[in-house]
Amino acid sequence: MAPLIVDSVTCRAYVKLSARLKVEYPSLAEDLGDLCADIAKARNLQSVGDCIPRLKYPEIAGKIWKFRVADTTDNRGKSYGFRVIGFLRTPTILYFITIYEHKKKDDVTRDECKKLVRQLEADIRSANEPGAPPSQ
Repeated sequence: MAPLIVDSVTCRAYVKLSARLKVEYPSLAEDLGDLCADIAKARNLQSVGDCIPRLKYPEIAGKIWKFRVADTTDNRGKSYGFRVIGFLRTPTILYFITIYEHKKKDDVTRDECKKLVRQLEADIRSANEPGAPPSQ
């Protein structure tokens, strides 16, 4: 089996949110690096994150993953840290599509997941088409 690649730069929504959070939480960049390393080392995603099941959209069902990240800036564990939502677009590429503080938001909705995946697909198309305007 090929190693899993984590893409944390293609999805503009994720990049924007993580940049904002990194200002407030200086250790977040290192914490996210640790998450990427854990994912790359893992034999399966279940050992690192949780699949979000029962999405009503069949094209994304079983492909959305939630990862817990500790807040080491404030010395808080994963329970009080951050949530990173990833989309397993292919068996070997996991895209981070959003990040949020668990203390401010409990979970993402099915509709939010669908919207984020659509935005990611637009971002991928935009990145693959030279001279194409950025997606909105």
